[in-house]
Amino acid sequence: MPININNQVNNALNNYGKAAANKVNDNNLAANNSAKSDSVTFTSQAQQLNNVQAKMLATPEVDLAKVAQIKQAISEGRYSVNPEKLAQSISQFEQQLQPNTEE
Repeated sequence: MPININNQVNNALNNYGKAAANKVNDNNLAANNSAKSDSVTFTSQAQQLNNVQAKMLATPEVDLAKVAQIKQAISEGRYSVNPEKLAQSISQFEQQLQPNTEE
């Protein structure tokens, strides 16, 4: 069952953006038009959300023709599974789910 987190990520980014905009507006009012320039720094959590959204947008759509082809092959008994390749794919998928600690 696919999980659609697009709305959750978009809402989180929008809420963060609104909070940042409010902070900038508050800072502008406090500065009373002084010569200081304002800046916004995004938290690591906001940067992670942005990275997740970019990865989701880069994920390809489901190839419905291929899905139909595989369903037909399964129903006709022509589809075989290579257990070694399946295990390797599952292992790679699990590694991709682990947080990236190299940053």
